[in-house]
Amino acid sequence: MGHEFTHVGQISVLGSLATSYSDYKSLLYMMEFQGYSYGSYLGSTNYGGFNAFSPYNFNDLSLKLFSKLNWYNYKFTTTARFINPF
Repeated sequence: MGHEFTHVGQISVLGSLATSYSDYKSLLYMMEFQGYSYGSYLGSTNYGGFNAFSPYNFNDLSLKLFSKLNWYNYKFTTTARFINPF
């Protein structure tokens, strides 16, 4: 669920920005990377096909939005806990 809540936070931030974005594929790729990154931070081993080099594939606008949309900006990420049941 943390992955999906990350997207809720990202969408709320995107809604407040006065920026038009034409390359949705790159934006979604970056948002997915951050969702899986948060899951990994919590202890998940599902990386969604991403690796440490994935950010090199982001375009310029995605990189500008990267810090604004990153999961560590949301209050819930500082209090969430993850226990892998397997």
